Amino acid sequence: MRGRLKGRSPLSKGIGFLEEFSKDEVKSRVDIVALFGSFGVKLEKKGSSWMGSCPFHEDKSPSLSVDQSKGLYHCFGCGESGDVFNLVMRLRTLSFPEALDFLKDFASSACRGPGPKSSPDLQNRPSLKDVIAAYRRDLETSREAGSYLKSRGLYHPGILGRQEVGFASGALEGRISKDQRAALEEMGILNARGKEHFLGCITIPLRSLQGEPVGLYGRSIEKRGSLEHLYMRGPHQGLLNPKTYGVYPERMILTESILDALSLMVLGFQNLDALYGAKGLTETHIEALKGAGTREVILALDNDEAGRRGALTIAERLRREGIRSRRIFPPLKDWNEYLRGSGPSEDKKAHIERLIRDATLMAAAPLGLTFSGKRGSCKATSNEISYKIIRMNEGASFKVNIRASLVKLPKASPPDEAASDENTELQPDGRRIIDNVDLFSARSRSLFANQLARLSETLEPARIERELVCILEYLEANEEDEGRDNRLSFPLTPSPRERVEGLALLRDPALFKRIEEDLEELGYVGESVNKRLMYIAASSRKMDSPISIIVHSQPASGKSYLIDTVRRLMPPEDALNLTSLSDQALNYMEDDALVGKFLTLGESVHSESVEYQLREMLSSGELSRLVTTKDEKSGRMVSHMVKKKVRVAMVMSTTMSRINEENASRSFLISADESQSQTEAIHRRQREKYSLRAYRKREEAVPAIIERHQAAQRLIKPRMIVNPFAGLLSFPSSQMRTRRDHERFIDLIAAVCFLRQFQKETKTPPGSSDTGSGAYIECDIEDYRIAHEIMSTILPSTLGELPASAERVLDEVRSLIESRSLRLDIAPDEIWVTQRELRESSGLGHELVKKNLRLLAEWEYVKVRASSRGASKRYGLGLSLEPTLISLLPAASEIESRMEGVEEGGELEKWVRVENELSVGVTSNNEKVGPSGSKNEQVK
Repeated sequence: MRGRLKGRSPLSKGIGFLEEFSKDEVKSRVDIVALFGSFGVKLEKKGSSWMGSCPFHEDKSPSLSVDQSKGLYHCFGCGESGDVFNLVMRLRTLSFPEALDFLKDFASSACRGPGPKSSPDLQNRPSLKDVIAAYRRDLETSREAGSYLKSRGLYHPGILGRQEVGFASGALEGRISKDQRAALEEMGILNARGKEHFLGCITIPLRSLQGEPVGLYGRSIEKRGSLEHLYMRGPHQGLLNPKTYGVYPERMILTESILDALSLMVLGFQNLDALYGAKGLTETHIEALKGAGTREVILALDNDEAGRRGALTIAERLRREGIRSRRIFPPLKDWNEYLRGSGPSEDKKAHIERLIRDATLMAAAPLGLTFSGKRGSCKATSNEISYKIIRMNEGASFKVNIRASLVKLPKASPPDEAASDENTELQPDGRRIIDNVDLFSARSRSLFANQLARLSETLEPARIERELVCILEYLEANEEDEGRDNRLSFPLTPSPRERVEGLALLRDPALFKRIEEDLEELGYVGESVNKRLMYIAASSRKMDSPISIIVHSQPASGKSYLIDTVRRLMPPEDALNLTSLSDQALNYMEDDALVGKFLTLGESVHSESVEYQLREMLSSGELSRLVTTKDEKSGRMVSHMVKKKVRVAMVMSTTMSRINEENASRSFLISADESQSQTEAIHRRQREKYSLRAYRKREEAVPAIIERHQAAQRLIKPRMIVNPFAGLLSFPSSQMRTRRDHERFIDLIAAVCFLRQFQKETKTPPGSSDTGSGAYIECDIEDYRIAHEIMSTILPSTLGELPASAERVLDEVRSLIESRSLRLDIAPDEIWVTQRELRESSGLGHELVKKNLRLLAEWEYVKVRASSRGASKRYGLGLSLEPTLISLLPAASEIESRMEGVEEGGELEKWVRVENELSVGVTSNNEKVGPSGSKNEQVK
């Protein structure tokens, strides 16, 4: 729940923003040992502390201890203790504001030292350090700058002081001499007109590897077109946080912008630095990483197309330097937006730590080749090279004529423009090579790759060779050769081109990310977890234990659209959509009509007979009925059992607030995102409906996406799945229904493994020499990571008694009451709100609020007080939700630790041995006894 009522902010104690900022700022600049010396107190170093005679009482033997690093003192004789403010207020008998002014003067005089000054802020020949100090003092007195930092969630005096953040208010122009003006113009602090370059900007120093300031970054506190982000003249140089590289050689986090880096600092991260935009990795960054021996970099760029492309480019650059990388994306657009979002900072930090922990290593940047053409010739294009290939011969060799042309990279943005990437198209380049190459010959490929690489400083021969191999595979796949391998056999066999594209999708390490992006292209916005789960469920139709889902949300929430969008990616022959059912319709379908199908049902309002049949399908995998017929010989009426095999991945949707518990316990329960931000995202997508881009997408991109996924789905085949670490798992067990939820989690891990089958090695049990019925694939820790992320998101609503929409309304009630309690200084139990007030504060619809408040009142999570004379009802806080059980679901890192902790001959080895023994003699459909997917209840 949001915002616990704990304590008060510094503002409630009578200390304003400026005083609170100045307090921490001054404390960081005052040496407490020097301050004692200014009062005539002599201190001597004793170990890690300083000792001296206490000035607050007659101290015959030194009993005063001073901690210089923390800026604190304590007397063991009289008990006096405090910081520099307590010391000044006590010895000088001053108020806090007076002590603040005293210490400001003390800090300034200590920093300046002896010598003449021509201005209170700058030396006669000012340096960048002087400018930084002047801007820091301007920040202390600027309320508008303080308000801006507070609005961005960056009001953190300790961090602002450590980074020497300042503000260019314009006051500097009136405090300088003519000579100083000339020096500042030469430096770039003043422009040719004598105005401050960073006027109206929050300023942040950029430093060399030695920690000396070499530049400034400016962020305008008002939107001024393209001038929101400013740097000093010349090429980008300097780092935000250079000293941290040597402190954290194991791992560094790199963000896309400086404000994002400060945002993560506020959340508690220290091992980070900022880039100059999504493509802003400089040689200084590389030098810092290599000099510190950094072993791993976390690329925490923005969650947009530019951020994703930039992460791939930077990862490739780091790979060439021998530095491995992982990437994470913020749940919202960028990290500053995530910082300002709702929820405690501790939860956000924990979430980011989980993202980092579960992030996979980035491989070499994907080639990104796009192909077109027919048998014997093709065109292939990457982000830097365009190929035209013509086959020259038939036979054992594969000689082709290649015309390879380079394309221009997008131009870099000027330093004064925003540090973000715009979508720019690649432009043709005059550099090209025409040559004959035998693609079957490694030597021929290598010679051509080296020749082409010499035309550009950014191309590597190894990368070009990989692209030539991909071109060879594409041409081979398009050859109409009747004798080539055709081991995959399905009702509709993909064409050679479709097979290549389908296999490329299934073998892509970023398979699930591509699934999300393709569903986004088809029009379904957001809801990454729901997308993944729905696609996994649809793909599991070929397993012996398919996954079923119930989508529970309000009308117009998009639940049917999610189902329909995923169904478009499934082969038509495997998708079965039923809008309504009569009582016996399922029993009279063809024998194989309910085997290996993705079955989608409309609104789940069916008769009890149909509901029972659906439950039987999910539980036993068959439909059975006792029928009466006449015996032809005896003429007597006899009864006999008719059974129909069923293996479907079933999805239903409903708007009912209460779901049949028998159905819910057999399915994953998910809800559509009903938030205002999701509605706004959908509106943005709908406004693009009649744009030229949308027409082009519907005509070109969408058909290609559907064709690629349907081809991939036809390539997936039934496989036996073994989970070698299932014995090491744990699961919430406080509720009896988790007996089924636990099994569904096991099935989910297996379903992820099943979908990733082309990324795995086919194994055989010990003693088996063939790849027949005993062959299997194993679940790995990546399968668990994906399943854990999905289960961690949907398990709370699955185990809870309230639907997700009711929990959200309850969350909004608590948020409104707690904020009003803080503002009015009234206990939360005494605050009552109306439906209208709740709608206005949350942005939720009338029916959603009304319906769920009624349910919350029934379950006593809110209290209701009816006013007299027909006035609106008022609602107050009732019971609290029980704590979540997600903590009992181990993270992927915990499973890895458990696996590493199992000694040879231990439980894990025994588990695998038993699994392998059970695998022997099991058919590929697992109809006897076997691991995951078996129908033998004892094995389950």
